[in-house]
Amino acid sequence: LWTKAIIKSNNDEEKAKVMYVELRVEALRDGLELQRVEEEVEEVRSVLGDNTKITGFYSYGEISPLTPSVNCELHNQTMTITAFKEN
Repeated sequence: LWTKAIIKSNNDEEKAKVMYVELRVEALRDGLELQRVEEEVEEVRSVLGDNTKITGFYSYGEISPLTPSVNCELHNQTMTITAFKEN
C-alpha cells in the first residue's frame, strides 16, 4: 500500500502518508476485518440466542505506526455489547 500511496501522490511523501492511511482503512473495511466482525457477532448470538435483537458498534481501533520503513498495523479493536433483559 505504501508504494501505491507514493505513486498516487506523485512522490510527495507528506501526501503519501495521508493517502497510505486512507488506503489502509479502505483495505481493512473491505477485507478480512469485516469477516471477523461477522464471526464475532455470530459467536455472541450463539450465547444470547437466536431470538435476541443485537445492535451495537465495532471500532477499527488505531492504525500505527505511520513510518515508511515500518508496516502499519491495526491495534486495539473494540467490540461493545449492551444487553437488556425483560422479566
